[in-house]
Amino acid sequence: MLATGDKAKLALARSLLDSAEIIYMVRGDLVQDLFGWGRLGSAYSFPIGPVQVWCRREDAEFARELLGDIASYTTPARPLWLRLLVWYVLLYMTWTLFAGLLNTAARR
Repeated sequence: MLATGDKAKLALARSLLDSAEIIYMVRGDLVQDLFGWGRLGSAYSFPIGPVQVWCRREDAEFARELLGDIASYTTPARPLWLRLLVWYVLLYMTWTLFAGLLNTAARR
């Protein structure tokens, strides 16, 4: 019904479905940060995929009408400097971790 990595879209979808008293399920929300680097550098974890909102078949058509505007809205892209900063921090953390492991192994 709706697949997104945007937390604002997810919160709005939950609010709309709650107010319409539609029973729904959110799949993949709690496991976004369990694998790999989590959501670092993107809106969702690539191994898990975007968060999905599901509802019963009886409510699907009405729920699609409610969430139609949310699904079509695109969030503005993150600025290039922010994406580069995220990658710099990621690479620095990786380098520091491996350098520390190598120093520990060399001292033994």
